[in-house]
Amino acid sequence: MAPMIDDELSTLSIGDTRLDDRAKMMVACMADDPTASLPQIFGDAKAAYRFLSNPAVAPEALYDALRESCAGRLREETGMVLVAHDTSALSFNSHSAAEGLGPLGGPDDTPGHGFFAHTSMALSEDSVPQGILQQQTWARDPLQTGKKHSRRERPFAEKESYRWLTGVRAAQAAIPEGLTALHIADREADIFELLTALLGEGAHFLIRLSHDRVVSEDADERDPADAEGRQRLRELLAAEPAAGIYPVEVRQHPAHKARAVRLEIRFRQVTLPPPDGCLRRDPTLQPVTVTLIGATESEPPKGRKRVEWLLLTDMPVADLKAACRFVLFYSYRWRIERFHYTLKSGCHLEDSQLRHIDRIERLLALYCIVAWRLLWLTYCARTRGEQPCTVAFDEDEWHVMWLYFRDQAPIPDQPPALREATRWLGQLGGFMARKGDGEPGVKVLWRGLIKLQNMVLGYLLAQRKDVGKA
Repeated sequence: MAPMIDDELSTLSIGDTRLDDRAKMMVACMADDPTASLPQIFGDAKAAYRFLSNPAVAPEALYDALRESCAGRLREETGMVLVAHDTSALSFNSHSAAEGLGPLGGPDDTPGHGFFAHTSMALSEDSVPQGILQQQTWARDPLQTGKKHSRRERPFAEKESYRWLTGVRAAQAAIPEGLTALHIADREADIFELLTALLGEGAHFLIRLSHDRVVSEDADERDPADAEGRQRLRELLAAEPAAGIYPVEVRQHPAHKARAVRLEIRFRQVTLPPPDGCLRRDPTLQPVTVTLIGATESEPPKGRKRVEWLLLTDMPVADLKAACRFVLFYSYRWRIERFHYTLKSGCHLEDSQLRHIDRIERLLALYCIVAWRLLWLTYCARTRGEQPCTVAFDEDEWHVMWLYFRDQAPIPDQPPALREATRWLGQLGGFMARKGDGEPGVKVLWRGLIKLQNMVLGYLLAQRKDVGKA
């Protein structure tokens, strides 16, 4: 898959062509064996460690190249660009001595030390990941531990949550002219100041609600005082008759398979006054008028949590069809969850033994390319699988899989379809390909890539071809 890596980094400019070439070589090798450690990938990994320790290697140069390649693909798309935003905690508890890390805090599954990555990923309307538009990383200051309540009183621009607005702005700036972007985020982005800023800047959004906010009775109302007795969003929406039922596939947990759910859809326009806490920080805040969409599973299976989404968007929702379209778009947000999962479980980023956060951040930038390409292959094969497999596999790779799965049948002049080749790759990684098994996922594909590269190596050696050994 080396040609794909060359395309992804075609505009890379670190400032030294030797460093550019080293980055491309490293990513190509890492893509061949995503789960391996650096010594396993490179053998004598001194050159790789020198690269990761080099202060001249700015991670932003790698992100710039990713952004450019993503923009190039988006120019070939039609329809709306979906931009999924998400934050992931990267834990280095097994290597907490690394310099520059900070406390993670948060929920019980993110204790210890590490840093955070906030990523914005572009998707096509049919859910194919198109690339990484921006990524922010930061470590918390250990001296600020235990000061959560004082942080609440800070202006929005001084808070960690300001990353959501920073991410939207950076992603929006990278969207090619003439395309409309819809920024999608989960409940962590339910921040009134964020809604106000996005509306003011004309950035379209679809955000899942965390707070059951109060509703203004009059769209022109400007006095937010005394919210007692005022209707809240859940109550208001429950009074609406269901507009219809919409079936969609939902995955609620990384350990669970996606399941088909039937959601009752309700929607209406609402006006939200600024909360008291927000007004204390910024008395100039005004109410916002948005569209509320409710999607609720009426009869969840036994032992499964009910799917219930309350979504806010600035875009008009005229009818059931439009509401269902936004519900479908929100279900695609799972793609960025899978991206962070691939970074952690597929690329084993958190197992890194690098000794400084700067080096880990350079490694993260390299692995972002590997993780994204795996994700792209997974979903492109599902929705655009009729195209030739050469968009993802080089000639030797699909030749080897053809000979393996077609019982040494003569290699055809025309390559097989991407969906067929990707299913072969999944089978190499343990995908059973039985009726009803669906399509292979990220995990079996990265396992398959490892086996495929070993098979290709043997194939090339048998033909006495160059295997790139120095």
